[in-house]
Amino acid sequence: ASDVYKRQPKKAINTMGLYFSEPYDPRKIPVVFTHGLMSGPATFANLTNRLLVDPVIRENYQFWFFGYPSGLAWTIPASRQRQALKELMQEYNPRGTSREMNNIVMVGHSMGGLITRFNNSTKPWTLMKGVFELSPETFEGMTLENWKKGMAPLHYDEQTLERLQNNFIFSPPQGVTRIVYMATPHRGSTFADNWIGRLGQRLIDLPSDMLEEVTRIATLSRGMFLLNPLQLKDELTSIRQLSPNSSLVKYMSELRGSPNVPVHSIIGDRGRNDTPNSSDGVVKYHSSHLDWSASEKIVPSGHSVQDDPASALELRRILREHLVKVKGRKTLEEADAKAATPVWQANPSPPIILKRP
Repeated sequence: ASDVYKRQPKKAINTMGLYFSEPYDPRKIPVVFTHGLMSGPATFANLTNRLLVDPVIRENYQFWFFGYPSGLAWTIPASRQRQALKELMQEYNPRGTSREMNNIVMVGHSMGGLITRFNNSTKPWTLMKGVFELSPETFEGMTLENWKKGMAPLHYDEQTLERLQNNFIFSPPQGVTRIVYMATPHRGSTFADNWIGRLGQRLIDLPSDMLEEVTRIATLSRGMFLLNPLQLKDELTSIRQLSPNSSLVKYMSELRGSPNVPVHSIIGDRGRNDTPNSSDGVVKYHSSHLDWSASEKIVPSGHSVQDDPASALELRRILREHLVKVKGRKTLEEADAKAATPVWQANPSPPIILKRP
């Protein structure tokens, strides 16, 4: 199943969606994990197992995982993720009164961080600057309400307008109040441009209907798609769209979420202690760093920071901090008082004993 997510979008497209690690519990706050390129939900197994050792986390949080075929351009699974969150809100929080559902935490690793950032942006249509040759006036003051009116001069048909809206014109998901980025290439990764990245592109089998849809959007009327049609398949793969030269990545720096939603960064330096000149081997610190992060943690890890115990400790700290804001300190004190001291077994190293705050 993991390999299907990694390399076979044709087979995995119908399995894209949110998965629960346990039955829904209205008393617990959801944490939504989104994996990165050539990966799957199982990439968070070590991280979540370590978190669940802590009784405070175990008793107050439930873990959800968004799975998608990472060979697709990341704007496409982003649309599916928004739809899934919307449906869950309608099912579990129809009146909008659930404290837990109104305080969701989202965690994105690598490309999953780009999906998370895009979906929680207040002006996601900014990325269309990198796809279409449109005048700057087209994007000034654009809102959901004036979308069709603003795009009318392009003479798009209703079906194309709807598809563009599904991918670029939306409001952030309801209920998300904290975000954690893990090894996220906010400014791209040169990995996408080297021979390994180019080889990865050839291994990705894009669904023909997805190519047809994007090609149709790209070539209609005065859309003026910037990509060379002969290279369309390569450009639409997610690996290509992680390049610093990608038309989408170039405008990621303009995306901002609500100032009321704090973001945190966990970044690897491979244990070299050379930040800000560091890299996790795939993404450079310059690309992972955000000036407005509420916190930034450098861990001695490569790109798979989710597997490092230091990352689990930092995410545990963030989730406890979030819990204080949502439920108050009393919740932590009660859970700690009746719990044994948590221990993480990290073979062959000695056990790591977690200190209580």
